[in-house]
Amino acid sequence: MNNEYRKIRLVENMLIASPFVFFLALQHFFILSLTALICGMLSSLYNEWGKSSFVIFSPFSKEPFEFTVGFRKSYWLLAILYILTIISISVGNFNLGVAALLGVMLVCMNFYSITEPIFYVWIYTQQPKYFLIGKVKTAMLYSISLVLPLMILLSVFYPAKVFIILGITLIGLLYIAMSVVAKYTNYPAQINLLQIIKLGAGVIFPPFMLIIIPHFYLQSIRKLNVYLK
Repeated sequence: MNNEYRKIRLVENMLIASPFVFFLALQHFFILSLTALICGMLSSLYNEWGKSSFVIFSPFSKEPFEFTVGFRKSYWLLAILYILTIISISVGNFNLGVAALLGVMLVCMNFYSITEPIFYVWIYTQQPKYFLIGKVKTAMLYSISLVLPLMILLSVFYPAKVFIILGITLIGLLYIAMSVVAKYTNYPAQINLLQIIKLGAGVIFPPFMLIIIPHFYLQSIRKLNVYLK
């Protein structure tokens, strides 16, 4: 892994983690905020193609690989977010629970920061638009499977906040769709710094996604046209 790639990964992870870090700090969960910041920095050092003799069980199939690899890399962070949800219920802090829900979505979003070899795209015998749509659908389905327990818990204990929970979930799904289509904007290379900044803008100000997602989609279509027909 070269230094340039590490720098890009670090910036990307910090942009994605920053809303969660700031929110925890505002809620006076300073230790958790610092932990989230450190975890974001450390995860940028992860070599996505590295192998380990210790294999974490993944509830997801090998196709697509993003969730299998991502889950094994981030299972501990997902566990922390689940625990935070339980804490939010026990102390009556709805905002903390919503932050944990959104945090799970951001973790899922980060699964798509890994660019696969050309062969893993080429084997799909379909047009680029169907390839991307399929990727987005699968990403959303798997993401919902991870946040559904949190949604149910929060809805049971905060029934008056159901629409807020659904709204946050919808924003999270848009985050994931944005991440999927962004992944192939510079394919087969990793996304560049400018694209990462655009991603960060979409995360910080969700209405921007109405422009960013179509923009990334068209860029990805052009790149994938070389490998998919």
